[in-house]
Amino acid sequence: MKRLLVPLFILLPLAAHAQGLPALNLTQGPEGTTYSLSLQIVALMSALTILPSLLLGMTAFTRIIIVLSILRQALGTQQTPPNQVLVALALFLTFFIMQPTFTAIYDQSLSPYLDGQMEAQPAMDTASHIIKGFLIENTRQNDLLMFQRLAGDAPYTDNDSVPLSVLLPAYMTSELKTAFQIGFLIYLPFLVIDMVVASILMALGMMMLSPMLVSLPLKLLLFVLVDGWALTVGSLAATYGLGDRIMDFDSNIENLQIAYWNILVVAGPVLGVALVVGLVIGVLQAATSINEQTLSFVPKLAISMGVLALASGFMLTRMTDYFHYVFETIAAIR
Repeated sequence: MKRLLVPLFILLPLAAHAQGLPALNLTQGPEGTTYSLSLQIVALMSALTILPSLLLGMTAFTRIIIVLSILRQALGTQQTPPNQVLVALALFLTFFIMQPTFTAIYDQSLSPYLDGQMEAQPAMDTASHIIKGFLIENTRQNDLLMFQRLAGDAPYTDNDSVPLSVLLPAYMTSELKTAFQIGFLIYLPFLVIDMVVASILMALGMMMLSPMLVSLPLKLLLFVLVDGWALTVGSLAATYGLGDRIMDFDSNIENLQIAYWNILVVAGPVLGVALVVGLVIGVLQAATSINEQTLSFVPKLAISMGVLALASGFMLTRMTDYFHYVFETIAAIR
């Protein structure tokens, strides 16, 4: 089979020449290297085949799609929104974030090359310089230093001296870490809701009622109240260029402490009332030797529901403030 392909490659330039197309060659002239039309077409087709990899590895798409997927899991809505919607949203947001970089590449590299004002090699060097600037700006120095040591390279003096073979894996590693850190923060408010609902149901003795069944509409309600999709998209866009905070161990511990404190504050009134009512009813049952289950369940349920009705405004306000705090923290991450 391989031997049959050899004549094909030999005849391709002849066929191209017979049809009026130049062969696959390079011409050295006083103005630099000139690539034939056939070679340019081959380069274009090769670029199209690796376009998905470039989209994943050299843009903001990776961070965005991971965060959106984690958000869907945190909401607990299974396949809603569907994957197609998340990918479309991630693509549009990627184009929005990358627009300054793409515009700079077009104005400084592609447009002069198409107008014949710049040769191919200088145009590619200019485009590489621009994309390297974006990648390095959003890559953690620790990740870049790690791959530099693995490659055995000397310290880089400037952006142009960083090879893409080192920069791309460092950028991808940094993007994955940032995406999971943002996902961790997004999960916290929904974790608070799940913990509050599970604690209240347990205190009321409703162990047969699934906490997920109760918490899902509450999650959707709070997410809509805080305009969650706008906050998510805006926070993700802000992490490129505006964020200057790196999440470390102490920051993660602080965020966990705030989440636990919100669980206590939000669930505290209902749990406290349920505890007092249960204690009083337990004393009465011990004194009267009446062990009717409804005697302990009905008053506890009625009083706890009354407390929920009275404290619902406070609980919603507390949770919406916590949502805003989380997304403000996300917007400051780089």
